[in-house]
Amino acid sequence: KEETLTDADEDVLFGGSVVSPRNRKVSKTGAILPDNGSPPNPLDHSTDPLVNKLRTMRETVTSCPSIWKELAANCPEKRALFDEHLCDEKIDLTFQEMENKVRRSAAAFKSLGVKKGVNVAILGENSAMWLIADHGIQLAGGASAVRGADAPLDELRYIYEHSDSAGIAVLQDVKLLQKLAKDAKAKSLGALGLRNDSFGTVKTVVLLHRGKTSDDEIDALGEANGVSVKVLSDLLDSTSPASYKELPIIERSDLSTSKFSLLFHSL
Repeated sequence: KEETLTDADEDVLFGGSVVSPRNRKVSKTGAILPDNGSPPNPLDHSTDPLVNKLRTMRETVTSCPSIWKELAANCPEKRALFDEHLCDEKIDLTFQEMENKVRRSAAAFKSLGVKKGVNVAILGENSAMWLIADHGIQLAGGASAVRGADAPLDELRYIYEHSDSAGIAVLQDVKLLQKLAKDAKAKSLGALGLRNDSFGTVKTVVLLHRGKTSDDEIDALGEANGVSVKVLSDLLDSTSPASYKELPIIERSDLSTSKFSLLFHSL
């Protein structure tokens, strides 16, 4: 049987006049509180116990990456992430596996010097590995400055410079590394042309995807351009998951993504 939404349901879901979320009372953490003067919002409750349990995350979670700990505890075997396009191998992870990956990512970036107050540029396309890198950086206490890999090279360099990335750049793949290297050489910029006043030239490049490039070829690319090149999947495989005791406490007021990178997304 095909179910249809009533006019009242559509108003609730799509911003009509029945319920105005902007006028609803909220808790100190931003959760919408019940309003006896308005029709109940169907998104505020469920007959599914798991959905109701997960709703409590609105009160307890203080950062984006801490979501995985809650999900791994409440629905560990449910699928969390699936990617068969922008990846070297198909990625299909449960919530428990994803939580483990993010903790491995946090440990890997921590070993590269990421901590509270440290920014890392992520110059790559939205993908499973992008999410693992981004949330690993945040869980280690850092903030990401993000931009798509298809942006003009000068724009990527501008973001790296003004976001104060701490000598680390996460790049989409070998192709982007080669494009930056070729352009930097033509312009006599050195070290991929990625630098800023606080940390100088980029020291470490982490590739989200290696493609068909061998370890020897990746090492040669790094040596030719004066940087250390690592592949995120290799880092995850060779790094033990960080325990939460080893990681900084992240508050809702802590920076997660560089405001500077958001400026470009709004233009």
